[in-house]
Order: sequence, then C-alpha cells, then structure tokens
Amino acid sequence: MIDPSPARAYRSASGLRRAWRRLLLDRAVVVLVSGLVLTAIATFVSTRVLQEREMARAELAMDQDLSRLDSRLSAYLALLRATRAFIEAEGPSLDADGFSTFVQGLRINQDYPGIQGIGWSPKLGPGDRFEIRLLEPLDERNRAALGFDMHSEATRAAAMDRARDTGEPAMSGGVVLRQEILPEKSRGFLIYVPVYAGGGVPPTVPERRAQLSGFAYAPFRAVDFFSGLFSDTPIALHSIHVTGQPDDGLLWGHAEATTRPVFERFAEHAGQRWLLRFERIESGLSMLERIRPFVVLVVCLVITALLFTLARVQVSERRRAERRNAELGQQVQFAELLIGIVSHDLRNPLNVIKLNATLLENASLSEEFGRCVRRIQASGDMSLRMVRDLLDFTQARFSGGIPVLRTPGDLIQIVHQTVDEIQLAHRDRQIVFSARGDASGTWDPDRMAQLVSNLLNNALVYGATDAPITVAVHAEGQRIRLRVHNEGEPISPQLQAALFQPMQQGPSRKGSSARNIGLGLYIVQQIVQAHGGTVECLSSAAEGTAFTVTLPRA
Repeated sequence: MIDPSPARAYRSASGLRRAWRRLLLDRAVVVLVSGLVLTAIATFVSTRVLQEREMARAELAMDQDLSRLDSRLSAYLALLRATRAFIEAEGPSLDADGFSTFVQGLRINQDYPGIQGIGWSPKLGPGDRFEIRLLEPLDERNRAALGFDMHSEATRAAAMDRARDTGEPAMSGGVVLRQEILPEKSRGFLIYVPVYAGGGVPPTVPERRAQLSGFAYAPFRAVDFFSGLFSDTPIALHSIHVTGQPDDGLLWGHAEATTRPVFERFAEHAGQRWLLRFERIESGLSMLERIRPFVVLVVCLVITALLFTLARVQVSERRRAERRNAELGQQVQFAELLIGIVSHDLRNPLNVIKLNATLLENASLSEEFGRCVRRIQASGDMSLRMVRDLLDFTQARFSGGIPVLRTPGDLIQIVHQTVDEIQLAHRDRQIVFSARGDASGTWDPDRMAQLVSNLLNNALVYGATDAPITVAVHAEGQRIRLRVHNEGEPISPQLQAALFQPMQQGPSRKGSSARNIGLGLYIVQQIVQAHGGTVECLSSAAEGTAFTVTLPRA
C-alpha cells in the first residue's frame, strides 16, 4: 500500500505557496507592509534626530564647561607670569613685606576662586633643593607649607623640572597639598613658573638649568578650584583624572562608576593632560520633543491602518466587480452564441417562405393577393438581412473578424450593380452614382456589395427624402475611396463616438418604417478592416452626413 503522507505534504506545501503568492499580490497587504516599513523608518529617523539633538546639547554644554575651565586657568597663568615679573624686578631686594603687599594687591581671595595662594620657592645650594620661602596670604594653611622642599616629592619635582627645561609654566599631577592640615584631606595640584637669573628665558636647556633661580608657583585645592565652574544640566562633571598617573589619577569627583551615560573629553593646560568624565543628568529636551517619536509612531500607524482599510475595501470592490464582469461576459457570450444559432436556424425557413412567395408572385393572382405576396417578399427580404447581420455579428465577435475571400475585380462595377439593385427597390428615392479612375483590385465582391448596401440602407433610413443620395468611387494611386453622402439631420457628437459599435441606432427620419437592429455600420467597419482599409464619418447640419471608405487595391 502506498503511503499517502508525502503526497499530502506536497499538496499542503503547494497550497501554502499559492496562499503566500496570493497574499503577496494582495494590494492591501502590500499597502500594510509598506506602511509598517515606512512607519519603522519614520520612527527610527525621529528617534535618531532626538538623540542627535540631545547629543548636540550635551556637546554644547561640555564645550561651554571646557571654555570656562580654559578661561580660569588662563587667568591664573597670567597671574603667575605677573608674579614672576615682580620677582625679577625686585631681584635680591625681594623681602616678605614687599611680596605680601604685591599679593594683597592682586585680591586673589576675592577675584581668583580656588587658588590657595602665591608663593616663591628659591633654589638653595648647588643641588635641587627648593624650599617654600614666601607664600601669601599667610594664613594657617599656608604657614604649614613654609620651608617644605617641593623637589623632594616626585610629582612636584617632575613638574618643576619640566618648567625649568621648557621655560614655560608647568602643572603638576594630583598631590595632597601641604596645606591639608585637617584629617579629611583633599587632592590638589600646583602650577610652577620658572624664574631665571638676569630675567627672561635662556635660549638653551643647559643655560636654563644653570641660571635657574627658583619658581613662582600657586597651589590649588581641586574641590575649591572646580567648585561652581561646571554646569549641572543637561550634563554634570562626574570626575577629573590626571592622565599618566597610577590608581586612575583621580583628581576630583567620584571614584565609583555611574549608571548614567558618560561622555569623555580631554583638556591640556601647562603641559598636563586631564581626562574629564561627564554624566548625563537629564535630556535637556522639552516634553513635546521627548514624545515626538511616539507621536510619529502613533500617527504613522493610524495612517497605515486607514490606508490598509481603504485598500482592503478597494480590493474587495474590485474583486466583486471582476466577478460581476465575468458573469456578465458569460451571459453576453451566451446571448451572442444563442443569437447566432437562432439566426442560422431561421435562415432556412425564411428562404423557403421567400421562394414560395416568388412562386406565388409569378402565378396569376388577383391584385389584392399580389399585394399580399409582395408584402410577404419585402418582409422576408428584411428578415433575411437581419439574420445575415446577426450571423455576421456573431462571426465577427467569436472569430475575431469577418472572413473575406478576395478575387480580382472592378470595385466600380460592384458598387454600380449594388446601387442599381437598391434603386430598383426604392423607386421613390434618388440615388446618384459617379466614378473616376481605375478601381481594379482584389476584393470580396459579396462583402463589398454588403458594405455598399448597408451604407445605402443607412442613408435611406436616416437621410432626407427630398434630397438625392450620392455614391462616388474615386481611384487614386494604390487606394480607392468610396463615399456615400446624404442630406438630413446630422449625427449627434455623442452618437458619433460610438457609431461603429454594435447595437447603436440613431433616430430615423420621421415617417420611416424601416426596421434595423443597429448592426449595419458595425459590419461595415468589420468588412473594411478585413480588407485593410479605414472608414470614417463626417456629419454636420451644413454639409450633411458622409461615410468615406478608403481601401487598398490588394
């Protein structure tokens, strides 16, 4: 027994593929997916813009903080350079009173927050011994630092040697100042400005080392120096670290890590590089700005839902319309096929009726019976024309056109013969025929006669009875033009737009008893197209109505 499992699985997979294909072709699904993708993009872009704006504000705040730091340090460096100039000017006569008067005039406690004082540390003896000789203002903290050999401590000595060799101010790393006399000690830093014998800066390093007299310097407590310098929002300074020092080189701030986003910036002053770590305290954006991505998301989702609903309705309506059109098409096709079958079956009994009417007409009958026979013949001819038109219409619709059998012939002769036959049938109307040129070519003579007959019958039905109908054949080069013209009411523009469509009829002239089903001009167009030609109609009140058929010779 064959296991049906693989076959069932294959059918299931095929069904899933077909369902997935239909889903992809569903316009509403395409709209939904596109809307969701665009919503995601819009939300992402809005969020990124918000983040970039927050970052820009944080960057601006950090730049402003670093600018204030740079301005403060620049002011203190200028203060130390002025101190060096004072020491150089005083020379050997420099004493404690003069130095105190100079520092008091600088108003450092009032105008220079964070600085502990300004001092002078001369070089003592031939070695590298630099004691703190002068330090103002001489408060309790600064008294504790007097006499300290700063070169005896490595961090201070490194900054002093760098200042000596470069001739420029040098900042030390983080140290515990001698002024920290309380149990809870704070870290700080110092800035040294070298002073050389004879003033100025010697040109070479050996000369600078030989002529060094001492240092004008300033000690700074970090907690006082950085107090009030940095902003609190949207970012705040978390910590400052001296690069190149052990144990993270923490100079000020918090040793523990923060849970907030951290931004790092570097600053370099007087040869010392600091790492500043900022933490974001708040976004710095308004509530409206912060909820903008959410608003964009909600609005886009609402728009997507509306578009999806609209597309779904349109798809449903389109499918219903397609089903209705298919059903109507089937009904029309069935009706046309039924018309063709019925018309074909009616032609034989009509021919029998017409044949018997002809036999009766040739018999010796009274005038009254003769008129009845002639009416039977006229009705039979009209019915046969209608049946023929219906058969041609059915053949044109189902076979893609009316078939023609081309044979060599003279179009003028075909048209003239048809005009004569119709003239005999309508002795009360005037039909004028004219021809010019050689109209020989290959045609289907029966179809050409049918074409002329339909155009003339149309003119007889709708044209004025008191005006002639003109039929003209003009041969020009490789094309022959047939023109049928009649006077009377013009064809309306609305009817002209659909004149060659089936089942189109205009109002016949008053008093006309002719009957038709609106297929004559449609069949004319089909015959013309089968011969590779064109047909057009021009109608106006002044010029009348003219149908012009242009045909190639072969």
